[in-house]
Amino acid sequence: MVTKRTDDLEAYDYFLRGIEFFTFGNSNKEVLEQARQMFQKAIELDPKYSDAYAELGYVLWVDLRSQWSHDPHGYDRALQLEQQSVALDNSNAFAYSLLSSVYANTKQYDLSIAAAERALAIDPNSAQGYASMALALNSLGKPTEGLVAAQKAMRLDPRNRDLYSLYEGQAYMVMGSCEEAIPPVERFLTRYSQVVGARLYLIACYVELGRNDEARAEAAEVMRINPQFSLAVQRQTSSFIEPLKDRLYGDMAKAGLK
Repeated sequence: MVTKRTDDLEAYDYFLRGIEFFTFGNSNKEVLEQARQMFQKAIELDPKYSDAYAELGYVLWVDLRSQWSHDPHGYDRALQLEQQSVALDNSNAFAYSLLSSVYANTKQYDLSIAAAERALAIDPNSAQGYASMALALNSLGKPTEGLVAAQKAMRLDPRNRDLYSLYEGQAYMVMGSCEEAIPPVERFLTRYSQVVGARLYLIACYVELGRNDEARAEAAEVMRINPQFSLAVQRQTSSFIEPLKDRLYGDMAKAGLK
């Protein structure tokens, strides 16, 4: 749901243009740059526009996770934008959800869960809040709880069920239930084919199931989507705790990613 948190109609117009360009799954380099420009313009017009800061931070977060950007200070900048958003409006559940996700990538797990809880306290029907909670719990190696959160997100927002199915697949992958992980990840990719992270989950699962040809084919697709992709960089910025990283990124390396 898009809410109007500014009295500047021109700023709101730029914000809506940014939303039209950008969703998490629609994240190629050109789209992200167009969305970034729109949200920055909205902020220039209204420097107190909480939603615009939240979305700009979200764009930067996706940019980094997709490795279109290799800014070493990028996650710090995304964190600052989300913190600024909630400082401007502490009733912005969406901003707290995004703040939770950035905290997960900066390994601040207690803060990640607290931010997701805050989002859900503000809006108990926030699908994004439950998705962020799922990411935090899965990253911490608590996939049973993460699965419950992911499925709650899908029930709350059935129109975007495929988007949240990524976190369902992530939970099964963390559990080691790769046969169950593959269908929801594939469902996500049917709609959001350019998201490299989802393909990494498939690669790990294919390797664990001994489906090595499929794993190598997915690895080739990752490099086709982003020839600058680095598994080492992805591992460094992953939200997963170390034991999970060793397992999952070891799987990905076996498929030929470096």
